[in-house]
Amino acid sequence: MKPLSFLSQYITNPRNVGAVLPSSKFLADKMVESINFKEAKYIVEYGPGTGVFTNKLLEKRSSNTTLLLVENNKEFYLLLKENIKKRKMYSLY
Repeated sequence: MKPLSFLSQYITNPRNVGAVLPSSKFLADKMVESINFKEAKYIVEYGPGTGVFTNKLLEKRSSNTTLLLVENNKEFYLLLKENIKKRKMYSLY
């Protein structure tokens, strides 16, 4: 999703979209660095948006970790659903 599309989602749904622009990959690295991925059986991500953190979680998780995404924005949900096909995770809208 392009930044302007993200911004339009914020303008349309300011109570449901928590940022004006997507998070950076650098921020995603910092946010997940303290997670013990070897021990985590389940990871729940609330409001994954465009999937910046989701991609980092998928990259670092162990093969037996289930990732559950909970997204309340239909456009973000559809984008995530398309991007996460064939991976061991669940997405809810």
